[in-house]
Amino acid sequence: MGRLLYPEDHPLAQQLKCGVLCRIFPLQDDARAFLFLAFDQPLLAPAVLRSVAQIIAEKLHDAMTELISRERTAVELKNIINQYRILFDRAPVLMNCFDKHNRCTLWNGECERVFGWTLEEVNREADPLALFYPDPEVRQRVRASINTSPSLEMHEWYPQRRDGAVLATLWSNIILSDGEIMNIGVDITERKRAENLLAFQATTDALTRCYNRLAILDHLQTSLDNCQAEDSETHFALVMIDLDHFKKINDQWGHAAGDDALVYFCQCIREQCEGQPRLGRLGGEEFLLLLPVSDPGEAIAFTDRLRAQFFAAPFTMADASLTLSFSAGVLVVCQPHDERAVLLTLVDNALYDAKRTGRGKTIVASLTQ
Repeated sequence: MGRLLYPEDHPLAQQLKCGVLCRIFPLQDDARAFLFLAFDQPLLAPAVLRSVAQIIAEKLHDAMTELISRERTAVELKNIINQYRILFDRAPVLMNCFDKHNRCTLWNGECERVFGWTLEEVNREADPLALFYPDPEVRQRVRASINTSPSLEMHEWYPQRRDGAVLATLWSNIILSDGEIMNIGVDITERKRAENLLAFQATTDALTRCYNRLAILDHLQTSLDNCQAEDSETHFALVMIDLDHFKKINDQWGHAAGDDALVYFCQCIREQCEGQPRLGRLGGEEFLLLLPVSDPGEAIAFTDRLRAQFFAAPFTMADASLTLSFSAGVLVVCQPHDERAVLLTLVDNALYDAKRTGRGKTIVASLTQ
């Protein structure tokens, strides 16, 4: 059954004499469309009108199909853009862009979380990069990396966050299709902290906080390698030190007191050192000190000052005090020498002679022995 297009009393209803109704093919499951051609006078060739209407209907169908397709594409594109925007903002990596005028144009959520500034706050600064890199020279290198010489290789930078803490970060740069450079970074502060802790633990004696045996011997080898360099003026003294009567401290007051005595012993050595000494624990109560001096007399003077300090400030325990004593062997290296084992044997023999002849003294070894 049909439906009236207009009520009978409508002006157009009085004017219409004939018409052709043509269905436009379904555009989608829930949409229907029709084409109606109305005329104000009767026509003698309705079949021709139906053919014309069908042709017009087909054209309209094609046009509307294309329009719907475009709308669908626009919706899909909008959804994709929204997805990428969410990805950009929520990605657990640092992403930002700075233009040629040093203004920040992109600043994702991870940047705001890690550094503590919003995009608006960053761009309030005359030079936004100064917030992160107060040092002008460092800032210039960073600016070059994001403006003139971007690289896909990861580079380590140490920016400052809002609270003043310095971060360790890795950055690479990607040139986008419009020529803008996107900076992609990762905050590795915690990882670096863990690496530094592991490195510290691998090279440090847990009790005394001086170098362990392996680390101090590596430093000795490095010093010897430096002596081999042409025109090298490297010179240093090996001072091997052994705390006298340490077993008695453990036996009389316990191992905890013995540990405290070793800690105090190392603390006094550091206080007497000048320049850049390197102190390592070889084992037990025996230590090796690399002292930057060129004359055996300077090394002997160092051990004399150390003994005077122990005499002036005895090691104190809960109910007693003890003046620590030590024996030492000294060997000065002023010329190229690549036999680390030979040097250690010579200075160890000098230490043994000091202990054998009464302790509490320093014996100087010679490379000519």
